[in-house]
Amino acid sequence: MKLKASTIIESITAMVIIGIVFSIGMMVFGSMLDLNPAPQKIRAKLALEEIIQETKTQQSFVDEVIEGKGFTVSKSVKLYRDYKEVYELTLKVYDLKEKEFMSVRELIYSIE
Repeated sequence: MKLKASTIIESITAMVIIGIVFSIGMMVFGSMLDLNPAPQKIRAKLALEEIIQETKTQQSFVDEVIEGKGFTVSKSVKLYRDYKEVYELTLKVYDLKEKEFMSVRELIYSIE
């Protein structure tokens, strides 16, 4: 009785093909993760919280544009209505295509 078996060359060829398919799959998966907006939104939200805290502690009421990783934050500060001690802080986050995808408005009381 003869047993059929595969040769070493056939086994290596099968492993190479599996490796190539796995590599292509990992590249596609990696690019899908890069296109996912959720991590960018999390980074943007953390950046906004940091900017709000910095504005409150340093009492820096100036307009500015802040560059982040994959996004830009536009900071706008103005007096709130007729109050001299209250400022309205508006933060808008833009992606690389300059499309707004997040914004926050907050009132800040000035200690001055």
